Amino acid sequence: MGAGRAVTDRDELALRFLTDVTWRYKAAAGQEGGAGAEDTDFLMAPQRRAFRLELCFAPNELFEDEALWLDVSWRGGDIVACAGSGVRWKPGKCLTARQRDVAAAGGAAKYRPSLFLLFEPTAGDQGPSGGKGLMDPHEKLAIARALRFARAPAHARTRGAAERLRARAGAGV
Repeated sequence: MGAGRAVTDRDELALRFLTDVTWRYKAAAGQEGGAGAEDTDFLMAPQRRAFRLELCFAPNELFEDEALWLDVSWRGGDIVACAGSGVRWKPGKCLTARQRDVAAAGGAAKYRPSLFLLFEPTAGDQGPSGGKGLMDPHEKLAIARALRFARAPAHARTRGAAERLRARAGAGV
């Protein structure tokens, strides 16, 4: 899934409650910093690089969380780890899996495209038989980087938040 296609029409239901998008760069393990420009990362010497992308939401009818986050860390060009907050969906409101898939498997075994897969387990974490449709670490990294400069609407229910995120992600900003 490309970054431009990460935001689906279903996601728009939840993105109208988006209040903030933050990116915190971690210059070294356990230390958070103000982040230099991404294209100068190679000039900064730490062996381990990491960041956290966080999307904050107003209370809504889809999920319980006020903030959803994704942590990504890597050494050199290899991604070391992707960890997400997960999404506590309200009953019958899951945007990342069809209700029949959730009910049949006692939890989603097959996922459908959604920006909210950023916060779900990474492909491969579920074992060889589970998690069909989850994003791999490289997809999560590409989408998170595209959203780095996204700005949430000033008002949580501003229409068009999904279109703005989709346009920014498609432009590779």
